[in-house]
Amino acid sequence: MAGNVAYITIQQFCAFHACETVIIEEFIDHGIVEPVEHGGIRTIPEPAVPRIERALRLHYDLGF
Repeated sequence: MAGNVAYITIQQFCAFHACETVIIEEFIDHGIVEPVEHGGIRTIPEPAVPRIERALRLHYDLGF
């Protein structure tokens, strides 16, 4: 774990982007993002957020 990397929870990401957590769980299952556990809570490193946002846009553009 890098010292200066900030993390957000999957729930925070989903609340901000108005999406279901199951979509992000699918991204995790397919290796699009690697979550980091902090005290039993899955978090996303902030540098990975743009990649998830692109994947989410593609997900919606393809009509899933």
